[in-house]
Amino acid sequence: MDGGKINHKDNKKSIYSHVRKRLLVIFLVLDIAITLVNSTVIARLCIERSVEDANKMAGHVASEMSEYKAIGGLVEYWHDHADEMELVYEEPRIDAMEGAFRAENMGIGKLSSITEDGFDKLTEEARKQYAEICHGRLSVEFDGMKTDFDPLFLSSFIVKDGV
Repeated sequence: MDGGKINHKDNKKSIYSHVRKRLLVIFLVLDIAITLVNSTVIARLCIERSVEDANKMAGHVASEMSEYKAIGGLVEYWHDHADEMELVYEEPRIDAMEGAFRAENMGIGKLSSITEDGFDKLTEEARKQYAEICHGRLSVEFDGMKTDFDPLFLSSFIVKDGV
């Protein structure tokens, strides 16, 4: 009668093994689903933060540049005379350049208050000096954005109509 007996021990092992395998599959699927959802949420948050930081940087750049009333002429000068300019990035040197510029161009108030018309009326040498000083001041200011926003890189470009 040994062959007709039901072995409850083997039956319990079989049920536990079956349930354990199903639970393992369920947990594995849940783990994959949770990982996908988390990575999607994290990626979206990173993109949103990057866009927010880019907007803040663009606003900061626009604000800084708009302080210079001759910015249109300056940007054009920087573009057209880039090879001829002495680009300075150290504040003490920029201060010295500004002092020399002011000594040669008496009566000039705040550099950012020079208008487009005032810029055009400067001598060629004075325009070069002014453009170099303003470029240096803005470069130092924009360099600070690297610390504030930690961008991978900063670049600039000019948008021309019809191009």
